[in-house]
Amino acid sequence: MAKRIGVLAAVALVVGMTFLQRSDSRLTTARQPAEAVCRTEAEITACMWPEHGEHLDRWLKIARRYRETFADIQPRATLFAEKGTKWTGPEPIPIGSIEPGTSDEHLVESLVTSTLRRPPDCARLPSDQPGMTSYGPYPGMIGRDLAAAWMKHRIRPHLPPQGLGVPGREEQVERLLAAPEAIQVDSVRRALQAGDECENPMPELP
Repeated sequence: MAKRIGVLAAVALVVGMTFLQRSDSRLTTARQPAEAVCRTEAEITACMWPEHGEHLDRWLKIARRYRETFADIQPRATLFAEKGTKWTGPEPIPIGSIEPGTSDEHLVESLVTSTLRRPPDCARLPSDQPGMTSYGPYPGMIGRDLAAAWMKHRIRPHLPPQGLGVPGREEQVERLLAAPEAIQVDSVRRALQAGDECENPMPELP
């Protein structure tokens, strides 16, 4: 499999602070995480700022679907939080305000994107620009894209390989989807593991 060449993704590290500007143009202190509204059902906790609290029930529903859909390939996430809220323990999966008309499938896909968006820390490159982080190529990066395509197909099984967001690698996606279910799951699980570190290359496709 050909390696992807020279891709650097500049990712802005959003601290999620909301500032209120006073008449003298000075900035007030940031909002405090304690202001967030949280709701917990079973093992799932969702937290948002009060002005978006009306979306908590919907996000809890989406979080349950996300966990159930991908329980066989990754640990079940327990915390889903809007940017700007800070919590101890594992890093939350980011959520946000829901636009009218947004489908459940789109929201589940957004959680997949959030979990696969940032490369591992071992691929981070030195940067002299405060607040900016760049990542270089690493052995498992192609596997992340194929895993994301497979996960999108599980959410929307009617989509053809051409509609799964991996232009130029449709044949690889087809091979993966044509394999027995158990082999697909094992391949995606290993691809996700390789995509989270810099030691192992992407596993061979079935």
